[in-house]
Amino acid sequence: HFTNTVSSASSNVRMMRAAATSLPAKYDLRDIDGASTSYLSPVRNQGTYGTCWTFAAMAGIEYQMRRDEGIDAVLSENNLANLNGYDFGYDGGGNDKMASAVFLREDSPISEALDPYPNIGKSRRERGVRIPRKIVFLSALGYLDEVQTSLRPDLDSIKSTVMKYGPISSSFYSHKDYYNGASYFYNGANYVAGGAFLLNHAIAIVGWDDNYDKLNFKITPPGNGAFIIRNSWGANVSNTDKGYNYISYYDTSLGASGSAVFTSLSKGTDYAHVYQHDPYGYINSYGYGQTTAAGANFFKAEADETLNAFGFYALSPGTTYKAYIVKNASISSWYSSLNGTKTLVKSGTCADAGYEVIPFDKEISVSAGETFAICVEINTPGNYYPIAVMENYPGYLSKVVPEEGKSYINSSYIIRYWEDLSVKGAYFCCKVYTKKEGDAHRNGDYHIHDLDCLSPYCFTSDTKIKTIEYGDVS
Repeated sequence: HFTNTVSSASSNVRMMRAAATSLPAKYDLRDIDGASTSYLSPVRNQGTYGTCWTFAAMAGIEYQMRRDEGIDAVLSENNLANLNGYDFGYDGGGNDKMASAVFLREDSPISEALDPYPNIGKSRRERGVRIPRKIVFLSALGYLDEVQTSLRPDLDSIKSTVMKYGPISSSFYSHKDYYNGASYFYNGANYVAGGAFLLNHAIAIVGWDDNYDKLNFKITPPGNGAFIIRNSWGANVSNTDKGYNYISYYDTSLGASGSAVFTSLSKGTDYAHVYQHDPYGYINSYGYGQTTAAGANFFKAEADETLNAFGFYALSPGTTYKAYIVKNASISSWYSSLNGTKTLVKSGTCADAGYEVIPFDKEISVSAGETFAICVEINTPGNYYPIAVMENYPGYLSKVVPEEGKSYINSSYIIRYWEDLSVKGAYFCCKVYTKKEGDAHRNGDYHIHDLDCLSPYCFTSDTKIKTIEYGDVS
């Protein structure tokens, strides 16, 4: 139920190099201190549906809410499965980039109580109660023909990330022939004819044990050690340890196409509005045979607003960028030059690959009806496709309707002309965020984002509340 990433860049780039310092031989989010302290939400059961990717994605968000905010969060996988909008529908599977897109357009997650699982086709659209403002893409293990005798190169990165953030959404090739109780080790090729990764199940990595005995596996790997994963088959399945499994460090499939963490959670009170052309997120990437390129998106201001942040996908660690806002922006026909009042609003480096919302150094005011552009010069070390784009992909996404004059790409912000991405049926993946002005409350209207009520008893967003009593969920 996990669909291979369709990015042309992902197989060429190691997405993350997390520094490992003082990593213990064993770490388990089920018991982080030896006193049974855990912030993991209860193990769930996906049943017969191809929704494992939604459970893998929610695990990390629930964990961070429980750890950092003290909220017994239980979030709705049903909502994510119903409203993702990709061609797979509810039961066809998914991946981290699909979850990323839905979270970033602020459609999910919502409370499980508002949209219980499973309920195909029965979800209403609500604003997400926690919105990731940073998504980290971990390195792809890459293509392997057989088990390797040396430890995987991303071992310490995975460990460091679990300790820092919590559960990692990942995937592996699950097949009954390779289980030995709760222990699992696949030692074959991790891809099929045509180059697609052999991946069919998404899970959450929640720990590791360097000394997990290699003799526990049906096929003996070259050495000891296993990752601890949380599955989505319930807590009473015979080939799990109360819903968890141990996957050998030498497994060739785990994280073959990369993994992800959804973090820097927002209640939605940090920005007022999001301007975007990419509701389905990062599908592919474009470039000119070099690590540098620029992208630009044009928007029309919906009100008198203040622009104060942007977000984009950095497709390799160490990506550098320069972001500009161009007021009264236009593209002239003569050499397709970009016209308007250009202001550098931010420059910097992204330590991790992934998506990040980045505040401007200088806020920019726009007037209702004014056309403005966000332009970003990007340099992705080792990656010759620097510009993440949203576009249709056969069997995966078919809802992109390109509109002329909205999104552009340029090999050099100064020299080469701007090319309209509508010709290629694509949009540059870059959003602009506006400043939150004043208090969000109006005449007694309250919102769930301000209630911190995400346990199974809660109210829907935008509900007018006159009296709140414990247990009243009408």
